[in-house]
Amino acid sequence: MTDQEKKDLAQAYRTMMDLAAWKHFEKMISNIELIAVKNEDDVSIEDLNIARIAECRGRRAAIKQIRGELNYILQGLS
Repeated sequence: MTDQEKKDLAQAYRTMMDLAAWKHFEKMISNIELIAVKNEDDVSIEDLNIARIAECRGRRAAIKQIRGELNYILQGLS
């Protein structure tokens, strides 16, 4: 991808992020992350279930990866 293509993509994402739909999407992502953290933190030692912990950690990792990719794209404006 050329520098100009990176800048164009970053600008397109910036424009998209100004829309109400993006703000709604970001709120959904934040809520999913909050629920994943809460679910993981609420597991008592007696009820410790590796599958449940893995699911919560997987959600958090996916959200972290999405945010990382977006940050990388947005750096194309620099």
